[in-house]
Amino acid sequence: MPVFNLVVSPANTSYSGKILALNPESYWRFGEASGTSFADSTGHGHTQTKQAGTLNYHADTSPISDGFFLGFSSTNGNPWLSAPNSAALDPTSQMTVMALVATLVSTGTPLIATYGDINALANQSWQFRFDNGKLELVTISGTTVDVLTQNSATANDGNAHLLAARVNGNAFDIWVDGVQVKSGTRATSAAPNSPGTVLSIAGASLGATIQADISEVAYWPTTALSDTQMASLAVYS
Repeated sequence: MPVFNLVVSPANTSYSGKILALNPESYWRFGEASGTSFADSTGHGHTQTKQAGTLNYHADTSPISDGFFLGFSSTNGNPWLSAPNSAALDPTSQMTVMALVATLVSTGTPLIATYGDINALANQSWQFRFDNGKLELVTISGTTVDVLTQNSATANDGNAHLLAARVNGNAFDIWVDGVQVKSGTRATSAAPNSPGTVLSIAGASLGATIQADISEVAYWPTTALSDTQMASLAVYS
């Protein structure tokens, strides 16, 4: 199993409790040991359902997840899991997305999470993805596309990392294990588009390939978590 690269805290607070206390709109733990549907732990009903690929369920020894990673492999335009369209998932100009990911193989621009058609930017809102091993956040507001790419591939090493991306007006940034690794300025402060389509977890855009383990995916479409909150979620008990 991948090594989990976070910091031990003496506090006795469950990781899921920390996430839920921050009121995400959706939170998929992927703790199911079988099946093709994956519950939203917020109770908001944004169930993720398998769309393509091969599911692998295996035990996970990380201190924050609830016992399982969901292993997936996706190639050339296949979304992996998706939740149905809901206006509650539409982002504002403040949003945060976070996931626990151990990447085994990554080529091209495979996806961690995306809102909209993975192969058509005209029907896209945002993508949190890898770009040849580097983390990348893409936002689409109207016809304006902003791209923020990590300088080096620090999270594509086979180990489990807590990966996060955040939009706050015209600012956006990327975090790994509670540390900001890249920040930038968008050309617009407008909210990313509301494409009226599914929110997908994992998958590969055309020409891309990914094999990885994933769990603990949380999404705040109307909140840019503070720096303190971002850092605190990378301290587990």
